[in-house]
Amino acid sequence: MSPRNPFLRDLEAASRRGGAITQSVVVQALVEFYNEAQLDVLQRVHALLSDDDAAGP
Repeated sequence: MSPRNPFLRDLEAASRRGGAITQSVVVQALVEFYNEAQLDVLQRVHALLSDDDAAGP
Protein backbone atom coordinates (compact mmCIF):
# COMPACT_ATOMS: atom_id res chain seq x y z
CA MET A 1 0.00 0.00 0.00
CA SER A 2 1.25 3.41 -0.84
CA PRO A 3 2.60 5.38 2.13
CA ARG A 4 0.97 8.43 0.54
CA ASN A 5 -2.48 6.83 0.80
CA PRO A 6 -2.69 4.98 4.14
CA PHE A 7 -6.48 5.43 4.24
CA LEU A 8 -6.80 2.87 1.44
CA ARG A 9 -5.92 0.10 3.87
CA ASP A 10 -8.91 0.88 6.11
CA LEU A 11 -11.70 2.61 4.20
CA GLU A 12 -14.09 2.25 7.12
CA ALA A 13 -11.86 4.29 9.41
CA ALA A 14 -11.35 6.91 6.70
CA SER A 15 -15.07 7.26 5.96
CA ARG A 16 -17.29 9.90 7.49
CA ARG A 17 -20.41 7.91 6.60
CA GLY A 18 -19.50 4.48 7.89
CA GLY A 19 -18.03 1.30 6.54
CA ALA A 20 -21.16 -0.15 4.93
CA ILE A 21 -21.76 2.88 2.73
CA THR A 22 -18.10 3.18 1.81
CA GLN A 23 -17.91 -0.48 0.87
CA SER A 24 -21.10 -0.18 -1.17
CA VAL A 25 -19.73 2.78 -3.14
CA VAL A 26 -16.41 1.03 -3.81
CA VAL A 27 -18.12 -2.19 -4.94
CA GLN A 28 -20.51 -0.25 -7.18
CA ALA A 29 -17.60 1.59 -8.80
CA LEU A 30 -15.65 -1.63 -9.37
CA VAL A 31 -18.65 -3.35 -10.95
CA GLU A 32 -19.28 -0.34 -13.18
CA PHE A 33 -15.72 0.02 -14.44
CA TYR A 34 -14.50 -3.59 -14.66
CA ASN A 35 -15.81 -6.68 -16.46
CA GLU A 36 -16.30 -10.10 -14.85
CA ALA A 37 -12.84 -11.40 -15.76
CA GLN A 38 -11.15 -8.31 -14.35
CA LEU A 39 -13.19 -8.53 -11.14
CA ASP A 40 -12.19 -12.19 -10.80
CA VAL A 41 -8.50 -11.23 -11.07
CA LEU A 42 -8.96 -8.43 -8.53
CA GLN A 43 -10.58 -10.89 -6.09
CA ARG A 44 -7.76 -13.39 -6.54
CA VAL A 45 -5.07 -10.75 -6.04
CA HIS A 46 -6.86 -9.47 -2.95
CA ALA A 47 -6.98 -13.00 -1.53
CA LEU A 48 -3.27 -13.51 -2.18
CA LEU A 49 -2.36 -10.17 -0.60
CA SER A 50 -4.58 -10.90 2.41
CA ASP A 51 -2.85 -14.26 2.88
CA ASP A 52 0.55 -12.53 2.72
CA ASP A 53 -0.54 -9.94 5.31
CA ALA A 54 -1.79 -12.70 7.63
CA ALA A 55 1.48 -14.63 7.30
CA GLY A 56 3.53 -11.59 8.30
CA PRO A 57 7.10 -10.72 7.34
